[in-house]
Amino acid sequence: MRAESRVRTGMVGSAVKQSDHADRKLERAEREIAKLHAKLVQQQLENGELRSGLKHMDGVVADLREAKAEIAALNGEVRELTRANREHARRHEMLQAEIVKTRDRNRNVALSKSRSPNVIPQLWQRDV
Repeated sequence: MRAESRVRTGMVGSAVKQSDHADRKLERAEREIAKLHAKLVQQQLENGELRSGLKHMDGVVADLREAKAEIAALNGEVRELTRANREHARRHEMLQAEIVKTRDRNRNVALSKSRSPNVIPQLWQRDV
């Protein structure tokens, strides 16, 4: 019986050792699962932050595109206003030249109408 009890005890001892070994493996696996779960949660948080940042950047890009379109429209307005201003300046110069011609003509007419060389027409007095 002793031999049988030794065999049985050996088997039981071996089973206990195997059970302890399996328990240690299970604990290691559970720790690894917990680590991986924590890592997954951290990555999900980072992913959410990245998505939030991406949405913000999309908004910034849209604002930038809108600003560029406004700048292009304003540049077109500036070109149109510059052209209109040049045209207005050209017309102003022509009218100034016409005014000078008209004054000269009126002076000549006034001089020719005056009989006395000592009489100064009123037009001349305004220009001086």
